[in-house]
Amino acid sequence: MSTMTYQEINEIILQEYVNKVCHHSRIAADAVKIYLADIEETETSKQEFGAIAYAEILMDFITLFLHITDRFLFQEFAETGSTGLELRDELMDELVERCINSALDFCWFGFKEDVKQEYKKSSFMIHNARMKKYSKYKQLFAEKDEGLKDTLFWEFSKNICSLVENQHNIGLMQLCIKVAVDALAEIDPKSLANNIEKAF
Repeated sequence: MSTMTYQEINEIILQEYVNKVCHHSRIAADAVKIYLADIEETETSKQEFGAIAYAEILMDFITLFLHITDRFLFQEFAETGSTGLELRDELMDELVERCINSALDFCWFGFKEDVKQEYKKSSFMIHNARMKKYSKYKQLFAEKDEGLKDTLFWEFSKNICSLVENQHNIGLMQLCIKVAVDALAEIDPKSLANNIEKAF
């Protein structure tokens, strides 16, 4: 009976994690879509929420989940020095590539390859810009009696509202935060950091 190598174990761990991120991102994007469809008076949102808006929202959830993942990986590997941080960079590059490809396959199934490649290019640009922006927010949530501004989940929810032209929809912002928190509980970024570390 053959024994699996660390590389083979790592591949399984990585792909399972990608599947979880993409699955729960779709659930979250669907929740936003259903919420907007139920707001009869928000005609603009209903008109704007087509395939492109759905894909953008899906990618925003993916980016948030990967950003949280990156924070956990940094915590786990920073103590191991430059080798650990290089591994973290490699893992994140692989996660981003696989998650964006998965989103493309899901959102643009049946579209011509040049359309998918153009969207892939813009997706990477948006992802990188979001990751840079999110890195400024040290706190995930506001502490008691503190303002919400410049906390990660609040700023993320504002991004989603902007995408569907509902900038001041507090209900939508609360929904985005709730579904994101629920999804992260299932995705469990800390487990990836722990398992990858063990595999290596």
